[in-house]
Formats: sequence, C-alpha cells, structure tokens
Amino acid sequence: MTKFYHRKYQNTFFIFPAMIPLIEILPWLLTLVGTLAGGMRFLQPYITFQTRYKSAIHVIMILSFSAAIAVYIWHRNQLPPEKEGSVLVQAQDLPPLNNATKFEFIDPPIQKYDWKKSDLKMLWNVTSPVEFLGNPVVIGNMLVVGTFSNALEARSLMDGQLIWSVQKNQPVFTSPAADKEKIYIGEGLHTADMSGLTAISIRNGNPVWERKFGSHIESYPALDPENERLWIGAGSLGLWALNTEDGTKIWWAKIGHIDVPPLFDGTRLFAAAKLQEAKDGSSIFEIDPDSGKTIWSQNMNGNPMGKVMDLGQGKILVSTAIGQVGLNKQTDAGWVYGIDATQKGKVIWTIKLSTMGLPDGQLSQDKKTAFFALKNGEIWAINTKDGSILWIKKCGDEFLTDVGLYQDSIENPKVIGITKDGIVHILDALTGQETQKIVKNRGGYSAPLYHNGILYLFTPYSVSAYSVGDVYDDDRS
Repeated sequence: MTKFYHRKYQNTFFIFPAMIPLIEILPWLLTLVGTLAGGMRFLQPYITFQTRYKSAIHVIMILSFSAAIAVYIWHRNQLPPEKEGSVLVQAQDLPPLNNATKFEFIDPPIQKYDWKKSDLKMLWNVTSPVEFLGNPVVIGNMLVVGTFSNALEARSLMDGQLIWSVQKNQPVFTSPAADKEKIYIGEGLHTADMSGLTAISIRNGNPVWERKFGSHIESYPALDPENERLWIGAGSLGLWALNTEDGTKIWWAKIGHIDVPPLFDGTRLFAAAKLQEAKDGSSIFEIDPDSGKTIWSQNMNGNPMGKVMDLGQGKILVSTAIGQVGLNKQTDAGWVYGIDATQKGKVIWTIKLSTMGLPDGQLSQDKKTAFFALKNGEIWAINTKDGSILWIKKCGDEFLTDVGLYQDSIENPKVIGITKDGIVHILDALTGQETQKIVKNRGGYSAPLYHNGILYLFTPYSVSAYSVGDVYDDDRS
C-alpha cells in the first residue's frame, strides 16, 4: 500500500485570526485613499489656497487616484477568470526555493515510546524571526509548518534549524499533506481573494506546479496517490479534483463554501460545506469521486469547522461552529455530529458544545473517542458511538488551536493542549486528569505535535522539542 507522510491525526486552522496582517487589505486601502483624494477635487472650490498650491494638490490628487486604479486593475488581472475559477502555473513561473542548509531527505524508522510522568526532557529550542501560523506536520526527517510571512518552512527534526522555505503569496496556516513524491500546501486567510495550491518536491523542496484559485484555501487536500488525484476545498469556489502529477483539473463541484478537508476512505468521498444561501448553515455531502456529482447531502447547524473523520463501518463525524478563532462573542457556538453514511447521511447523534470548537479535533486510534479543544479553554472527550461526553477539562481562559495526541502506549495515552497564555496542559486521555504542565511564554496558532518519541511545542516565534521516554518493542502494544 502506498505510504502517506501526512500526519494521521492532522490539525488544521481554518477560520482566520482576529488580527489580519495589513498586507491583506493594502490594495483596498490604496483604493480608498485614491477615492478620497479624487473626492477632494469636488471640495476644492470651498478651499482657499494660493494658485501654486492648488496646482500641486491637483497633481497629487490625480496621481493618487490613478495609482489606486492601477493597483486595482493589476490586482484583478492576477485573478483567474471567473468562469474557470482557477489557473495552472508551471514550476518555472514560481518563486525559487530558499535553501537554508544542505539537506538529505530520509524516512526515519517508526518507533514506540512509553511516556511516563517524569520522562519529559527538553532536547532543543530555537527561535524564529517570523511568526508560525500553520499546524506542523512531520514529513520524513522534516518538521514542516506555515508562517504569517507567506512561507512554508521545513525544519530539521534533529535541531529545529531551517532547511528550506518556499515563498507563497499569502500567509500559510493550513497543514500540508504529502504522498511519497510531493508535498501539497495551500495558502490564504479568509479575506484573500486569490490563493494557490502548490505541489512541492518532497526530496528537495522545489515547486513542481501550482494552481491559483480566485478564493482562499484554508485546508489540506484528500489524496488518492494510487490514482494520481486529490480533492481540495477552495473557499467560495467549492470542491476541486486535480491530477497530482501536473495539477490539471479533473472536475469542479460548486456545492458550497469549503474551508475544511474532505475525506476519501479509499472508495467514497465526503465533503462538508457552508451553504451559500445560508448565513450559518451547512451540509455534509457524499460526492462521486470520479465525476463530482452529489450522491446525498445532510443539513447541519453552523459552519463546517473540522475535518470529516472516518469512524469506520460507514460512520463519519463532522464538527461545525459559529464564530472565529481569536475573536470571542456571545454568539459563539459549536456542534459535533455522528452520521451514518450507509443511510444517506442520517444523523445518529448530535452534541452541542459549550462554545466554538477549534479545528480539526482529534480521533483516537481505535476511533472510539474524539477530542476537541474549545475556545473557552475546555477540552472535551466524546464517545463517537453515541455522542456521550466522557470527560470535560477546563485548562485555561482560551485556546487558539487544536490539541495534540500521544497514543504509542495504550496504557498511557495523552492529550496535549496549549492555551493562549502559554501553559501546556498534558492530560490522561482516558480520564482527563492533568498529569503534567509546561510553562511557555505564550500560545499561538500552531498546535502541539507528537511524533516518534518527541513532543514539539510551538509558540508564535519559537519551537522546542521534548523527549517523552524510552523506546519499547512494537510487540508490547
């Protein structure tokens, strides 16, 4: 079977942060300034200046207005044609790779570790001049993560040093997905009206192709490497099926606004979308993976928030919400749905959360428990069979990102969450009891990540690695 390098329990951050970088709205600010400057022309009869100053003001107004129009026209010309929705970009037309260090890609052997209370030990800590934004993923011997500075970075698992970075046009907060040959990464905050899905060589980080969309990409794709295809949600442009070898379009389904990862279970394809006609309403769809035609759909409250989880035996789990990450309102709300895909999306249970859940949520290896970090600092453990609450743990005032999971030892599974104030809470996944706590300077939008005996913790401008214990034989589990 084809091996995947994307993290099985992937985290992704889909709803844009409350503080949006100025670069996202700069073109529209320039347009506004130009419009105001042009409007001054009509006020001039009421302003008394000497003739030479009036002439200077005329010139400034004309130049400002012309510059704003030029920026707007240039920006609109960069967008894909509305009918097409996207356009393919070849590798030679993409920004070159920034090689930071000499690098040899390897795939480390998988080992299992027993994490006990006294086992955590810091291995390294590095700071970054740019702010981390996306949730990290381990790909081979690389720790791959997005930044607010419009780049995807690959860092060494050995010491956290930068190996390479690929420059994008928008902030990168979605996690990447990868097969044996390529990494696939999207971009764009929720306000972006243009973004790109880029395929990158897994061996050297060089871009292979990119498809630009006239919307944003806030999630990673579902992959089918055996048939050289993927499915990606492209914001208001709906769901797309692309060829993984060259980025060509297979089909395009305008089923709604999609900001969460679809699910492909090997034969069936599922996608959750916000309904275009509804302010806060959504549906889960089963889509024919070959044609893009809708097989069935089921309505839900709120807007899709987390990835579609495969519970096995034809059951799936979907989380929805009303709200935004980093912006707290009394109207914030969240739901989790258990759905029977064998009965055309019949809802078998629903649970209403105390507030909005953070994307994506995590699923235990046995698929019996789903874990969600909530904006109000709570972590919920939910029985996926009937939606019953197993435990709730209040960890702090606010979470900005999802939790991580450690499941190497079936006796000691852990849930790891970092609150906005920088406190790392390590809980017993079976009971919710806190077993350890680590104090960092602050928490950001990158979730904790456990991989192969190491816990990686991110703050906005640093990442640190902790050893969790001693290796043991696979036979033990």
